Amino acid sequence: MPRWPSVPLSGLRWSPAGLRYRRRLALERARYEAQRAERQYRAVEPENRLVARGLETEWEKRLRDLALAETELARREQQRPRTLSPEERKKIHSVGSDLDQVWTAPTTTDRDRSDSGVPIGRASSES
Repeated sequence: MPRWPSVPLSGLRWSPAGLRYRRRLALERARYEAQRAERQYRAVEPENRLVARGLETEWEKRLRDLALAETELARREQQRPRTLSPEERKKIHSVGSDLDQVWTAPTTTDRDRSDSGVPIGRASSES
């Protein structure tokens, strides 16, 4: 199996680049599995028909998986994320400022902040 370079996946998890990287890894894995199944099938003795039949079935399954992975990768790479309109960007920024006001409001308790999933010691101005 090929060795992959060390990549910090924490920042790539949901980014478009990270998703592309994971899809390409899935394609490479499917390609490797199909090649391995082919090698196993070709290595079996012809007299051992029962084993050969099972290996042929496995090889065909791996080829279908590979075709599916190739199709999915091609489909996903043709899709482009939609860019936000200026109005949508403005709304998102206003939600962010509203959250900042809620976070720093005197009525917001530490419990409210801990329920938000953001560490308590992290103020919005630190981000």
